[in-house]
Amino acid sequence: MYHGILEHRLYITSYLRQQILDRRLDQHTDLGRIYRVVSESKPPGAKPHLSEAGSEELVKCLSHSNGWWRDTAQRLLVERNDSSAVGPLKQLATSGENPLGRLHALWTLEGMRQLDSPTLKRALSDTHPEARAAAMRISEPLLKNQPELVGELLKRVGDAAPGARLQLALTLGEVLDPRAEDALAKVARQNAADVYIRDAVISGLAGRELEFLERLLEDKSLREEATGSGNLFRALAGCVFTEAKPDRVNRLLALAANRPSGEEWRQLAVLDGILGTASQGPKVKTKPVRLNAEPAAFAALDKCEKKEIQERAKRIAPLITWPGKPGADAEVAVKPLTPDEQKRFDQGKELYLISCGACHQPHGLGQDGLAPPLVDSEWALGSSQRLVRIVLQGLHGPINVKGKSFQLDMPALSVFDDDQIASILTYVRREWGHTGSPVEPELVKKARAETEKREEAWSEAELLKIP
Repeated sequence: MYHGILEHRLYITSYLRQQILDRRLDQHTDLGRIYRVVSESKPPGAKPHLSEAGSEELVKCLSHSNGWWRDTAQRLLVERNDSSAVGPLKQLATSGENPLGRLHALWTLEGMRQLDSPTLKRALSDTHPEARAAAMRISEPLLKNQPELVGELLKRVGDAAPGARLQLALTLGEVLDPRAEDALAKVARQNAADVYIRDAVISGLAGRELEFLERLLEDKSLREEATGSGNLFRALAGCVFTEAKPDRVNRLLALAANRPSGEEWRQLAVLDGILGTASQGPKVKTKPVRLNAEPAAFAALDKCEKKEIQERAKRIAPLITWPGKPGADAEVAVKPLTPDEQKRFDQGKELYLISCGACHQPHGLGQDGLAPPLVDSEWALGSSQRLVRIVLQGLHGPINVKGKSFQLDMPALSVFDDDQIASILTYVRREWGHTGSPVEPELVKKARAETEKREEAWSEAELLKIP
């Protein structure tokens, strides 16, 4: 309690670390502890004895003006899981006078696993936007098996409250239902100028960005780029190009090339979205997407009479390559994985998702301030010796990845056996268009023996000394 900031070192970003140092929050400047804050103008309120209160009284406390009372009452109700409280909680959630009480009642029922469809349906139409947003979020696990809830959710498209609209965009992305996708497209059209809702819409598409972009490009109601539609198109196109899947990149280029007259702003938005994926700084050389053949759509863009489009096509040219492309570096043939290596790759995918995916993400693009990208990373595709040691003993930053510095503390994964570590690293080196050599269990076994006495994580400087 004496520290100026309380946070585990794994989650201190480089920005937060600098704030700590600049404000001297790491120094014990004025030791002490605040036990209670009281008003000088009025006596303190009643002393709580919630641990001794009955469930009925705790339900009433969910509407208390003091946040501590509400939070503690909710915790105790969830911990007790008293079935006699379910009825009063549902009544409070649907007809309580205090919106805070309704909100706490919803989350209490969720914590007790007692939230049913009728209660949620009424909560989705709550007069208070925060309660509506909470009902949307809580409904997500139930939407797959309760289509009537999806129908109720779709009624909220066009909600007047920004917070509720934002949550709706996030929740709709969890529903694999044609009706939900139609609604998501409507939300995107109505809120294209809102960066938060736009990002929320895209965050739920996960691999469906191209089809969503195709749908929106054909929507003639999106007439003016000033409405934010251009930014929406750019963001979606960037997601598709980042996937680096040849067939989808070809379709993306065709979308830009095959626009009717008068839709130049849509063409430019798609092309700018592709170009935006290469904006990683002058020190970073973007790896081109390998296509199976020269794309006819790109040739059409390159020969377009409109200078703006032709200029962008020339800038896109270094971002794509294909066999026999003039001036391109000759591609080295990639040796196919053997049956044993393929088996390790498949096992590595499963292990990666449960051990590495939370930080580096399933798509391998990492998270700013937490985990660097693995896609096209010089560390992922470089020395296998270094990579194995990072997994065995961990890594502490700073470390430079693709021209960007990351301050991090990666924990060791030495609990995995040699074959499992080899499988994870083989997956990382051959997924996302990578062509790195697979990792053999024997290499992991040897590295483990050589470093068995090491207890601390590796630094970048130490790793660079390893060939």
